[in-house]
Amino acid sequence: MRKPGTKVLISLGLIAAAIAILVVAATMRQGATIHYYTTTSEFLDRAPAYINKPVRVNGKVVPGSLERVASDGPANLRFVLGDSVHHTLPVHYRGTALPDAFREGADVVVEGVYLPTGVLEARQILAKCPSKYEAAPANR
Repeated sequence: MRKPGTKVLISLGLIAAAIAILVVAATMRQGATIHYYTTTSEFLDRAPAYINKPVRVNGKVVPGSLERVASDGPANLRFVLGDSVHHTLPVHYRGTALPDAFREGADVVVEGVYLPTGVLEARQILAKCPSKYEAAPANR
C-alpha cells in the first residue's frame, strides 16, 4: 500500500522535469545559446579569441566618430564604440534601419562579426533607451 503523499510527490517531480526540459529546449535551439554582451573593455581584453565569430559588444558611440559613408543603398556608416575606461573599437555598419535613439554619445549594443582587421562588422545595432526618470535637480 502507498503512503498518502506519494501521488503528489510523483506529480510534482513530473512537473519539475517538464519545466526543466522546456527551459533547456528554449535556450539551446540548434546550436544557439543565450549570449548577452560584453563591454568594450572586456571584449578588447580577449579580442583575438573573437576573430571571425559572432559577438555582441556594449559601449557608447564616441562623439565625433560617426561618419556616414555615401551609398545608394541601405545605411552605411562607420563609428567608434568606447567605454568609460577609454578602450575603443572601430565599427562598420551596413543595414536598412537604425534605431531612433542612435546618435553620438548613445549607449548601444552592436551585434556582428569581429574581423581580423580589428573592425567589428555590425549586422544589427540596438540602442539603449536613456532613462526618462532621472532625479530633478535640487533647488535649495
